[in-house]
Amino acid sequence: MAFLGALYAVGRPYVRSLAVLIRPERSAEVVYLRRFGPLDQTVEQLATEVRFAGAPVDGTDAVFTPNWLVVSGRSRFAARHLTDVRQVFLRTAWVHFHFVIPLWRRRTVVFRSPGAPDAESRVTKAGADALLAYAARFPSIARGPDAVA
Repeated sequence: MAFLGALYAVGRPYVRSLAVLIRPERSAEVVYLRRFGPLDQTVEQLATEVRFAGAPVDGTDAVFTPNWLVVSGRSRFAARHLTDVRQVFLRTAWVHFHFVIPLWRRRTVVFRSPGAPDAESRVTKAGADALLAYAARFPSIARGPDAVA
């Protein structure tokens, strides 16, 4: 029984990823991007802007284009229209060994938009400061209280 519980705990994220691979139209990102018109045109516009946007903000995996925020790293991808992003904050969580021994801190900068899942960018400490300072340039994005878990 313990084996099945461990298999469930470890395998649940992989089952979600597999479900997105089998039926990508049910992905939260695809549903969000379809709000802006036909998916192929929206993706083409997004790709064109990212191509000319330059490098990500230092120490992060986030790129700001004239119209979009794109977070892309490892197994994460999120694209949010800048007019939809309402709040940004730093989330810090400890990674524990066997749920007891703290190993390191994981920092993410979270961009919150109504009607879309949070876009999270993994950052270094310097990257968090740089990304929060860059996001402060946009008056429509409010700085929220930082979260510590």
